[in-house]
Amino acid sequence: MSYRKAAKVRQASSTLFHPDRLPEFGMTTPLKPFQVQGMFFLDEAKKCILADATGLGKSAQCIGLFQWLEHNNVEDNRWIIVAPPTTILQWVGEFEKFSSLPTPVAAVYGRQQRISAYVHEWWQFMIMSYQIMQRDWEMLSRLGIKNWVFDDAHFFRHHNTKTARVVKHLTEDAERVILTTATPMQKDPRDVHSLLEALNLNHIFGTLTGFTNHFCRIRTVRCMKRDGSSYPKEEFLGIRNTEELKRRISPFIIMRSFDEVGEELPSLTVQPVFLEMPPKQRELYNQLRRKILRAYDEGAMTDVELRNTGFQTIRKVCDGTQALGMQEDVSIKMDSAMHFIQHRLGNEKVLIYTFYKANVQTLCNRLTQAGRSDFATFTGDNTSSVYREETKKRFLDPESGLNILIGTDAIRVGLNLQSARYLLMMDLILNAQETQQLIGRIRRIGGKPHVVVYPLVTMGTIEEALFRSLSYEAALFDAIFDQNTEAFPKLSAMEIATMLRG
Repeated sequence: MSYRKAAKVRQASSTLFHPDRLPEFGMTTPLKPFQVQGMFFLDEAKKCILADATGLGKSAQCIGLFQWLEHNNVEDNRWIIVAPPTTILQWVGEFEKFSSLPTPVAAVYGRQQRISAYVHEWWQFMIMSYQIMQRDWEMLSRLGIKNWVFDDAHFFRHHNTKTARVVKHLTEDAERVILTTATPMQKDPRDVHSLLEALNLNHIFGTLTGFTNHFCRIRTVRCMKRDGSSYPKEEFLGIRNTEELKRRISPFIIMRSFDEVGEELPSLTVQPVFLEMPPKQRELYNQLRRKILRAYDEGAMTDVELRNTGFQTIRKVCDGTQALGMQEDVSIKMDSAMHFIQHRLGNEKVLIYTFYKANVQTLCNRLTQAGRSDFATFTGDNTSSVYREETKKRFLDPESGLNILIGTDAIRVGLNLQSARYLLMMDLILNAQETQQLIGRIRRIGGKPHVVVYPLVTMGTIEEALFRSLSYEAALFDAIFDQNTEAFPKLSAMEIATMLRG
């Protein structure tokens, strides 16, 4: 699609339909007016990004499009949907809830069975994970599928990942490509460029180099290696030509907040809890902090090692001794979480997030020792889609007795957990949009009227410095997409070292 045609589609999207005169087209659960508007935008644009806020029904709008095309006897209405594993059964449920279309085939079985299913023509819709897509991409590319949906498309926001390369190969000759994500930009505008490449819009936005030179302020820094040599690395400083960037992206993306569509979200309170480490945890923090800085200053630790191993080590100390693999359990965060559960939770449900799997086990041990059995875990190790779906259903059921759900990043994407009133964040997420995504798990239409988020922050540590940093990353997102978010910025090795020096 040319830029001029796309701009006309975008401009007309608010008047593409009249809800009162919309014919019945087979939906078993009616779409809301703003969802019908989005559906028609997807139909007209053909290749675009659906970036509505979490909870506004992006999958329902896609299913509405499928049903609309079927109603109008569109010749090729065969689709492959690629989604995170946690959302596959949710997509199946949405099909059954909203449409009279055939339930999609879920490609979750063995490779030989998948290949057999691929070559048969009996299915109209197939859904698979990004991992399956990567494994089977050569077979998929020979099927000639012209219609694709990529759910949570931020998974390929980096240009050079295998996922990005496979997606761009599969969509090269596609007629319709829909990317759904509430977070089209997480770090800088180059994230959006990678998504636009999947839509085959290179003729409009140019190469990554040209896009970067025109819209990004970049500086080159020298990064040190262990042998004392250095290598150049680009660091993103900010955007330029902001209004032009907004204008050029706008025709290919539909992005609406709850306020814009007249939907009311539960009210939100973010209440950080600043914690003082006990002496033993503080002493360990100071020892490792000095050790890491000494290694970095003496050249024994490179910039990359500081940003990865050093940074993660010092964050684990903030969580407690067991996060580092020690036998002794000393953690002010665990103490605080247990106090909250035992004395403040009452009959309400709570979602507990942590970045580290070791923390999940530690918290489970503490709950068991306290005589609690009303908890479950949700991590990357829980690969069974049946377990995931059953756990979610139990957590949503007020009579199930499951009040505490503890999870890692596996809970951050694609789950509707609106039965929870509280979100306890054991670890900070260093990204504005990912933090918003996590909060969106419990802050949803039909959920509790008021939700509370408690980020746990250890005082006098790198966490406090992170928490109090200005949300520069969020400001970039807000400038381009006219949103209002909060964030933690991406940090350079120099900034991490500065924070450690205190």
